[in-house]
Amino acid sequence: MTTILAHVRIKPDRLAQFEDIERDLARATHANEPDCLRYECWRAAEANSYYVLLGFRTAAGFYNHQISPWHEAHLEGLFECFDSFRLEFVDPVNGAGSNLPSTTYE
Repeated sequence: MTTILAHVRIKPDRLAQFEDIERDLARATHANEPDCLRYECWRAAEANSYYVLLGFRTAAGFYNHQISPWHEAHLEGLFECFDSFRLEFVDPVNGAGSNLPSTTYE
């Protein structure tokens, strides 16, 4: 299992564009990637900030997502939107609300 939390800050004039891209990516990912267990985009309390939570059965599933045609098609638009972003590999605490397994680094 591989779980990633993306910390994203968006340029103020690109918020709608970013949310449209995320909606499209979530739909395409869930429709075409059986290895994806979770793809969620959340607005943060801080202005112009978001979190994207991604969970894949394997690390290879995450890497395949990164090079998928739908992800590649949105890269330029995403980079236009980003003020900053950071990817963080995270692990759920067993028994504390998530049924996702721990992250493995294959």
